[in-house]
Amino acid sequence: MDEPSLLDPAELRDAARGLLAAAEAQELAPETLWNTMLEAGWLALGVSEDSGGLGQPMLTVAALLEEVGRRPCTQPLISATAAAAMLDLLSRQGSAQARELLDAALSGRARVVCGDLDPACAPLAGFVPSIVLGDVPHAAVATHLVFAAKCAQRGEVLLALAGEGGALQIEPQSGWDETRQYGRVVVNTASLDAATSLMAAAAGAGEAIRRGRAVLDLAIAGDSLGGAAAVLEATIVYMKQRVQFGRTIASFQALKHRCADLATEVAAARAALMRACAAMDADRPDAPLRAALARLAAGAAYCAVADEALQMHGGIGFTWEHACHRYLKRARSAETIGGSRAARLDAIAAELLGEIRGERILAT
Repeated sequence: MDEPSLLDPAELRDAARGLLAAAEAQELAPETLWNTMLEAGWLALGVSEDSGGLGQPMLTVAALLEEVGRRPCTQPLISATAAAAMLDLLSRQGSAQARELLDAALSGRARVVCGDLDPACAPLAGFVPSIVLGDVPHAAVATHLVFAAKCAQRGEVLLALAGEGGALQIEPQSGWDETRQYGRVVVNTASLDAATSLMAAAAGAGEAIRRGRAVLDLAIAGDSLGGAAAVLEATIVYMKQRVQFGRTIASFQALKHRCADLATEVAAARAALMRACAAMDADRPDAPLRAALARLAAGAAYCAVADEALQMHGGIGFTWEHACHRYLKRARSAETIGGSRAARLDAIAAELLGEIRGERILAT
């Protein structure tokens, strides 16, 4: 099969920026905007051509998500992208159920998002009548949820459940980050039907879960970088307009240094993201680790920029009408998806230490 033609990330950014600006000007309804995104091929971007997608590299997907992140987006593109990556992998491995659900997601007949991808968080046992997955981002607007679980008989499994009736119950939750429609998810284990809900088990599930986690990390990193860049640019524009003591505050050396430090942090995080995407596109074994590191760097930059922007905007930055608080809330909520930042740091540290010990053993 011929290699798919590669899209120009710069042109994709421009097109995405124009589409989102037009949607905001026209005040499109969320459902209409989501269908417009699907028609533009945004969800299909990273899906292989064998599975009906556009077959673009992760570098291009990250560029799109970075542009979308510049306007805190209420659409479930991040979560849906990770779910599509897992369904794509299972589809190429021969899963008819995964292919059917992926086709429905790309066409808009289903809205598939991913839940927790840590199998230990969902132990499937006969004596456990239900599993509370907690507040899952965008579950409130999803038709299907893909999540990892651990089964005593089968080991790691990947489940895809419909959001209406059956084994899955979703209760919409209001939160302080209005850009993510959270839902409290409860799984009734007694109602699980292996014939219709079991996507993959054993080795197939483990590979899909690892890929899903990596894509989710990269998607969140891209969104975080876009938000950080946008709020930093807006802050600099404001500083050039705000006058104190007869001159603009952008001329104050202390504020210049703070902005320079933030710009450096954002640039470093973007470099980490590009390296992680390149590792994912090359299918390197360290790609999941690099994705996790890129997410940590981008998340730290986003939180730092959003915090500083609130301060450097002065009193107006604390008002409800200003956009600063929306960026800050999105930056903070991104840190909680898939576990805490501290837990991710512990997992990354353990993996890095394991590599170091392994290299020492090989050296001796």
